[in-house]
Amino acid sequence: MAVVAHKRMGRLLRKSRLQMHVAVWLQLTFVVAILLAGIISPVGIQLGTMDLGLFVMVVAGISWFTLLARSLKQGQLMQQAARLISQNRPSQAVPFLVHTLESFSLLRQNKLLALLHLAKIARDQEDHVTTGTLAGEVLRHDLARRKGLSVRACLLLADSLMEQGDADEAGEALSHLHGQRLRVAERLAVLPVLLRWQMLSGKYAPAVACLEEKVQLAALLEARQACLVHVLLATAAKYQHMYEISRFLLRRAALHYDLNMLAQENPSAASYLVPLQIAEEIAGRKPHGHMACVDASPDVQQAVQAADPF
Repeated sequence: MAVVAHKRMGRLLRKSRLQMHVAVWLQLTFVVAILLAGIISPVGIQLGTMDLGLFVMVVAGISWFTLLARSLKQGQLMQQAARLISQNRPSQAVPFLVHTLESFSLLRQNKLLALLHLAKIARDQEDHVTTGTLAGEVLRHDLARRKGLSVRACLLLADSLMEQGDADEAGEALSHLHGQRLRVAERLAVLPVLLRWQMLSGKYAPAVACLEEKVQLAALLEARQACLVHVLLATAAKYQHMYEISRFLLRRAALHYDLNMLAQENPSAASYLVPLQIAEEIAGRKPHGHMACVDASPDVQQAVQAADPF
């Protein structure tokens, strides 16, 4: 079931886009009105018994605070929707998100957040076309980059395009991240998506570049994602004829998460595991201890640190 019917989605996006443009013009209008009031007031032009400059300032101020109060109320609805999503109740959050897109707000960030939340819900429902549409809409607005939303939108768009088999367009989406200074949390989010694209595109050398840093970042991910990253790195290392490093990375992957379960839950991961012939190898093996218990030989450690083809 689609998050929002496709016909309604088109109308929502057009209406939301128009309202965001109107919000920009209204903000400019209020600024101009205040400036004009400051210019007119010393001249002493009267509107009946009231100073015209003061009248313009009062009207502009009341209008501004009325619209701002309405916008802040929408922000509260967004917080409620975010709580519902975090409680794994996305279907109950959708009406709040749709209402945010339909209603006028001076705070354009509310609409961008609503689009992102809807895109995530669509991704979880494996509606990749809708995910791409919503994430692409976020990227249309320069405000997304200024508010730190563009990274999440890029990743959602790239992921949806890869699910649709369009690696070239996914690479174009990821190119928006070039030149951006990413926080650690953003780098963690980028790593699995970027590696997956590099595998699909056959870019194995860049995938194993700065290998030690990527392994360290992977250790900060949740278990299943950490396992997937190690599997992707192991695959890239194998294609680069770094066989011992590849086996070492696969052993680390098995300690993060059960590889058979990963293959069942993630078909794309299975496509990497089978060629590496580790499904049978790990099937009857239970990992012992913490990941740190798996130590590479000194030669492998040195190779991992030096594995930068550039």
